[in-house]
Amino acid sequence: MKKFLIVGAGALLVLATTAAIGHAQSIDVVTADIPFPFIANNEAPMPAGTYEFSVANANNPDVWVIHAIKGTKEAMVETDIMQQEDPAPQTELVFDDLGNDHFLRQIWIEGRLDGREVLPTKQEQALEKQGVSKSKHHVPATHGEHSSRSMKH
Repeated sequence: MKKFLIVGAGALLVLATTAAIGHAQSIDVVTADIPFPFIANNEAPMPAGTYEFSVANANNPDVWVIHAIKGTKEAMVETDIMQQEDPAPQTELVFDDLGNDHFLRQIWIEGRLDGREVLPTKQEQALEKQGVSKSKHHVPATHGEHSSRSMKH
């Protein structure tokens, strides 16, 4: 009986490990057509266009890559996880609009309670300190997945 329990426990451990590894290999990809230039890090603004947003590395979900579908524009942003009480009703990007500038703030995936919050840039912090009025801008997006083995990054 003891041998059966040890073998059974070992099999469960292997299954749990395999499931965790399989899940870690799946990378979220959010695609959006952004109709305005936006700022995603402390570099120059990204031009309006269609972009893919994805985790840079399956082992570190805090760093996301933003890649222009057309062209070579690319940026990396640091994010923190954020939680809400209800699942996100749709996949979307949320921007903070300060004056004439649009700053990427959040990434939400439909059906999930957790999202990603992009850390504020120095420029955004300076504008907030100056008292520039702030509003939110929601941009619909689509969600897919791809294997981290096929990532370019």
